[in-house]
Amino acid sequence: MIENLRELLGNLSRGYRAKTISERELEHRLLERISYELDQKEMDRAIWLKAFSEAEADESKAKALYIRHRLRRLQDEVSVIQLKDASERATTYRQVQLKEREERAQERKRKESENREQFLSNLSSMLMVCFILLATAATSFFIFYQIFMYFGVQSPLP
Repeated sequence: MIENLRELLGNLSRGYRAKTISERELEHRLLERISYELDQKEMDRAIWLKAFSEAEADESKAKALYIRHRLRRLQDEVSVIQLKDASERATTYRQVQLKEREERAQERKRKESENREQFLSNLSSMLMVCFILLATAATSFFIFYQIFMYFGVQSPLP
């Protein structure tokens, strides 16, 4: 008896794929929808014909086959929707990444431009200071030269 139970559990576990709670909830909702379709006789005609054919016109077997085929079909539709959603999310993610990369590049160019402008501003200020110092030195030289000439002092310069 225990051996039979172990064998049965072993057979079940080999074909069993662990499902997440969300997968089980989705399957439950899909089965509710299929049950509603059967109750209201609003079945997918192509799937019903396939199930009826496979059941060899046995309506109870056809219903069981219809449930299996319709569940598979609805799961496929859900998978397609999930793939589209994942693709859209990936596209959106890539677009966001691209936009962020472009913004970083623009920010880097802006900073480089600011640094260049600051460098040129500093350079022009330094050149102005050098020019003023040179002009001051030349003016001082000219004034001292004039003083030396006025007083008749021999210029220290040849």
